[in-house]
Amino acid sequence: MPKMKIGDGEFNYFLDNFTDPWLQSDVIFMHHGYCRNSRFWNSWIPSLARMYKILRFDVRGCGESSIPPERFPWSAEQLAQDALGLLDGLKIQRVHWVGESSGGVVGVVFAASYPDRVKSLVVCDSPANFGDRLLSNYAGDREDPAAGIEKLGFREWCIQTMGLRIDKSKADPRLVDWYASEMAKTPEHVAKALFRVFGAADIPKQSIQCSVRNFRRFRTWCPFANSRSLPRSGSQIFAENRGIGIRANGMNQGNERFAAYDSWT
Repeated sequence: MPKMKIGDGEFNYFLDNFTDPWLQSDVIFMHHGYCRNSRFWNSWIPSLARMYKILRFDVRGCGESSIPPERFPWSAEQLAQDALGLLDGLKIQRVHWVGESSGGVVGVVFAASYPDRVKSLVVCDSPANFGDRLLSNYAGDREDPAAGIEKLGFREWCIQTMGLRIDKSKADPRLVDWYASEMAKTPEHVAKALFRVFGAADIPKQSIQCSVRNFRRFRTWCPFANSRSLPRSGSQIFAENRGIGIRANGMNQGNERFAAYDSWT
């Protein structure tokens, strides 16, 4: 697994490419969600990597990337800069950004900050903002999600809030256990800090300057569900959840649009 030094961190990444070598293929950059890692995209790679170069990495503090100290100054802007450093290091000029959950939030920040580096933006299962009700769901009986994590321990917190991520009534119990175990690899201080970052994020305040392209449906399994919508004025929902799958929120720019990934069970 290759790693790259970016600023004060070291990042684990994958670049899968099974395209025809005589063709010029676009790059899809797949950014995982909150406290997940690049392995969450595994099932997408066989279908996508035949047509595109697929780049994915472990976010700072997650997976096999380096862990910042407890007083690290976390921000969505810093996470976007980490992604920019990866693209620069690999000499990749423009990407189709696919972000799941908080990866979509970082994608919005990235597209607003570096519009010339984004060919398109796909936001999957990402909250426009959390709001009191959603934060309360993640907090349980504590004052905020960070306090809930501290009370329960991160793995147990993941298990108790899993119904906010996937449909547990339809999911394989082994998936639920794997999902929680992978998330729990993230140190607790990182988990609390990242929730503070994304809990305060507000997508409508971000200005999107990137174009949006039409993505065809990829009939591949993906281990997350239970979407939340972007504001109606700037989104269109194309596919509804059916158990273990996703729906995507399309951010419109002028007359351009994209189709959601198909969700299926």
